[in-house]
Amino acid sequence: MVCVTYTRNYLLKANVHPKIVSERLGHSKIGITLDLYSHVIPSLQDEAADMFDSAFDHN
Repeated sequence: MVCVTYTRNYLLKANVHPKIVSERLGHSKIGITLDLYSHVIPSLQDEAADMFDSAFDHN
């Protein structure tokens, strides 16, 4: 049996979509997964900011 904590951490850090991780963990809603485990992927804020900047960079 694979450790759930390891699997969750690995999948989230490997940029697997949180909805997929949520389904794998058996959560009924993605919000449960994000509320419980978003601390595992703090880089999401940085990545989102970079994407936003890139989308609106018209230089």
